[in-house]
Amino acid sequence: MFVACGAETSAPRNLLLVSLDTTRLDHLSTYGYPRPTAPHLDRLAHDGVVFRNALSQWTATNPSHTSMFTGLPHVHGVGTNTARLPEELLTLAEILSSAGLRTGAFVSGYTMRSGKTGIDRGFDVYDSHFDGTRRDGRKTGELAIEWLESLQSDERWFLFLHLYDAHGPYRGDGRYLDLFRSEERGPRLKYIPEYQLRHDDTGRPLRHLNDYIDRYDAEIRYQDEVMGDVLAALDLSRTLVVVVADHGETLDERSKSKNLSHATGVHDEQIRIPFVVHSPGIEPASYREVVETVDILPTVLELLEIAPPSGDAIQAESLVPLLRGRRQERLDSLGFSAVWARQHWQDKDRSIQSVRSRRWKLVFYPGIEADRVRLFDLAEDPGEHVDVGDGNPEIRDRLLAELEAWHGTNGARAEEVDLTPEEIENLKALGYLN
Repeated sequence: MFVACGAETSAPRNLLLVSLDTTRLDHLSTYGYPRPTAPHLDRLAHDGVVFRNALSQWTATNPSHTSMFTGLPHVHGVGTNTARLPEELLTLAEILSSAGLRTGAFVSGYTMRSGKTGIDRGFDVYDSHFDGTRRDGRKTGELAIEWLESLQSDERWFLFLHLYDAHGPYRGDGRYLDLFRSEERGPRLKYIPEYQLRHDDTGRPLRHLNDYIDRYDAEIRYQDEVMGDVLAALDLSRTLVVVVADHGETLDERSKSKNLSHATGVHDEQIRIPFVVHSPGIEPASYREVVETVDILPTVLELLEIAPPSGDAIQAESLVPLLRGRRQERLDSLGFSAVWARQHWQDKDRSIQSVRSRRWKLVFYPGIEADRVRLFDLAEDPGEHVDVGDGNPEIRDRLLAELEAWHGTNGARAEEVDLTPEEIENLKALGYLN
């Protein structure tokens, strides 16, 4: 049952890692959104730690999860949803399995299926058996609970729960949509990706922004209830819970060709994501320091009191000092993100990259003949629309040097998997292939 942490101060025995695919931070009630989209996450966050400037390393599903599972940024080599993690790189599940934990994963999205990504390595059970491009989150949650109930009471475990309901195309059916119907339909969208286009009951295409936001919010609420069912099956006094998104979603903030999509850029609506930690021995808090999802692996290993692999296998920083109140250690921290730029520049070795502090953000766009750099003052321009680099050359040059040093690190070369015609069509249906 769902038991909150009381006086318990010992290290957690178990780990639940929940990935809310394509879930924007600013569409969660936990982060101040006026609609009640996440009551179960609200409750967990009330007794846990909320990071308000957490950044994803990638804005595509598989590369982002690969960073979570390896403690590596871009150097794991996986930059697309059709690449497989190199065999020589360890995953979180492999580390925890070697430490004696039972490991189970239950995923809902097509790109995360077994045998295609490499992050399934180390799991005793990796359930990605479903037809079509996704599995309903309710079914995924039920399977996860069944697995938990099959374990012996003295067994330690790691459960990875991946919920895909908020990923487009947004369904938003039934009573969940009734919770979030807008009185006005909002502005008419100039462009809607083909895979996202929805229709009303008469078969007419929906063309207005709120038609899609209502459905998006309904899916977020739905997956929150699924997560609540899983949390209700746990004893939180023995369990470390990490809830995070792999990336966000552009709704209408950018150019007309990027509406209702992700993996298209590194603006905050795609890289700034929810990140909540609930653990015995950790006091509730809210932090605005910049942290990264790549830091999940060393953080959970330290909280579980499991030794990390030796050598340079992890290029991330444990957040445990911050979780225990030593804030000064990360006051000037930077966060880095990237997205593969091939669809824009036909060069598979280049990516759009960003480096971000609490106030400043620099975005690097690789070009065919010339590169482009833009600097944003997030305090004055949180929507990232006005380039202020010429007025702040020292800040621009310093952040560009930081970004060049980060991206210049040598890494592995991932293998692009061969795709069948059916797989190509499924990826197109999710907006990942043109």
